[in-house]
Amino acid sequence: MSRMNAANRDYASRLQEIVAVKKVGDYEKSSVSDAIEEIFSCCQANEISFKSSRVVIKPNLVMKSKPEEAVVTDPSIISAIIDYLIKKEVKSIVICDSPGGLYNRNRLKSIYEAAGYLKFENEIVKLNYDTESEEIPSPSSKVSCFDIIKPILEADIFINVAKLKTHAMAGLTAAVKNNFGTVPGLRKSEFHCTFPKRIDFCDMLVELCTLVSPEISIVDGVLGMEGNGPSGGIPRKFGIIAGSRNPFLLDRVLCEYMGMNVKDALTVKSSIGAGFCPREVKEINIEGDIRFPGKFVKDLIIPESVESDFSVRVPKPFRSIAKKVLDSLAARPIIDSKKCIGCRMCHEICPAKVISMVDKKAVIDKKECIRCFCCHEVCPERAIDIKRSFFWRI
Repeated sequence: MSRMNAANRDYASRLQEIVAVKKVGDYEKSSVSDAIEEIFSCCQANEISFKSSRVVIKPNLVMKSKPEEAVVTDPSIISAIIDYLIKKEVKSIVICDSPGGLYNRNRLKSIYEAAGYLKFENEIVKLNYDTESEEIPSPSSKVSCFDIIKPILEADIFINVAKLKTHAMAGLTAAVKNNFGTVPGLRKSEFHCTFPKRIDFCDMLVELCTLVSPEISIVDGVLGMEGNGPSGGIPRKFGIIAGSRNPFLLDRVLCEYMGMNVKDALTVKSSIGAGFCPREVKEINIEGDIRFPGKFVKDLIIPESVESDFSVRVPKPFRSIAKKVLDSLAARPIIDSKKCIGCRMCHEICPAKVISMVDKKAVIDKKECIRCFCCHEVCPERAIDIKRSFFWRI
């Protein structure tokens, strides 16, 4: 708790912090280690007091998935960070995340095992199995408090290690969105109910990021994901590892690198609105292997759920009606009953409680669905897809 009390959360005054981007073609050990060393150096990590500290590393472990599926942070990135920290004489290292759905020991162990993380445990490095949490007052009025998992509260230093992916709800998941894993399990669903509008939800994520305030954020973009991410998309090689002490600047640079429009990357849009990063990338101090402007990722496949708001083109008196019509035609999660194995994970995580089990198969009440796509995110069988109406497709 002492780290969070002392953290400098005034990101509006931290716009000069460096974003480091390194080109890395694969997960070969020396290439990844060199990139991590350079990123820490560029980001002036020498200002962080690592010696004898308790460090928490929070990767993206959203669900049980193998590294080659591009859903979780690759273990080679974590391994390189651990090596760096051990050279800095840290006291202890804890690897933790709170995945979507149930947050218990058995589920955590299965996720660590699938992701190739069990090998990390030794006298210094521990995998977190403590599922306790504590409510912490929020720094602003949008949310009164956040329930935060215990390892984050007990850390001297928090390192945020995300995976670069498109995201069905937020458009983009990278450094800022990754902090949602500091909220325990099913408590995440409460935020989806409180903030059913995506931009409001992403405003909340920006607020959460200022609260947990990672000392440095690293994003694994060697092999990322496009399409209907964060778990049901298509693996794609982006060929980079990037980092910064300012997660908002980092995400803005990654948004540009991927060729995404800011309006489609809602956490970036929210952070610009909050004054935590500039709209123009040219205003950001970038070091490493790339220079803007440039076309780096061509023909990125964005999620089916990302849709333009055509209601703004309708005369004002009719906009509310037009918006209701367009919302009724918007993309929604669809369950393939042939693939559904009746594991109930979507039923358990659904914030609106509109998924029921019928004959051991999941069924969504389409009229009450709030389109948060949590079900799509956690489905282990990829039985839930995102479908646009014919109107949106044309």
